[in-house]
Amino acid sequence: AWELDKRYFYNPASLKLTVSRWRKASNSALPSQCKSAGHYTMLIAGKYEAIEAGYDDAIFLDPDDNIAECSTANIFFVKQNKLYTPRPTYALNGLTRQTAIKLAQKHNIIVEECDLKLCDIKDSEEAFITGTAAEIQPIQSINYQDMNIEYKTNTITNHIISDYKNLVNN
Repeated sequence: AWELDKRYFYNPASLKLTVSRWRKASNSALPSQCKSAGHYTMLIAGKYEAIEAGYDDAIFLDPDDNIAECSTANIFFVKQNKLYTPRPTYALNGLTRQTAIKLAQKHNIIVEECDLKLCDIKDSEEAFITGTAAEIQPIQSINYQDMNIEYKTNTITNHIISDYKNLVNN
C-alpha cells in the first residue's frame, strides 16, 4: 500500500475532457463489471492519448455510441436540476458512483440512469466524475469535434462533493 498522490488523477480546478476514438468492448468480449488489467489497458491508452492532446481524460463510448465512462471514473451530467448518468451496462458500477447517487437522492435530486448520446449532453449545465482515486471532481469542459461544452456553475456538483467529503472524513 502507498499514499495516493491526489495529483495522480486530476487537477480539480481544470478538468477538461475529450471523447476517445476507442470504444468500450462488448460485454461478450470483456464484461464491464470485471475489474481487470485487460479492461484498464484500453482505458489508460485512451487517457494518455487525451493527455497528449491537452486534456485531463477521455470519455469512452460503448459499442452503440452511448456514453459509458471515463478512463477510471464514472460520469454524471446535470440538466434542469436532474442528474443523468449512463447505465452501468458498459461501465463499472463504482462504489463512489453509487454513493453520489444516494447523496443526490438525499437532496431530492432525481437521478436517471439511462443511455446518453453525445447530443444529449450538449445542453447540460454541470458535469462531474466519480471514482475511488478521483472521489468526485467537477468537469470544466468537454470538447470533441464540433462539440464544445463549458461548465461555469457547479451548484449541484458542489453539494454532492461537500456531502461526500463529510461522509468520508467523519
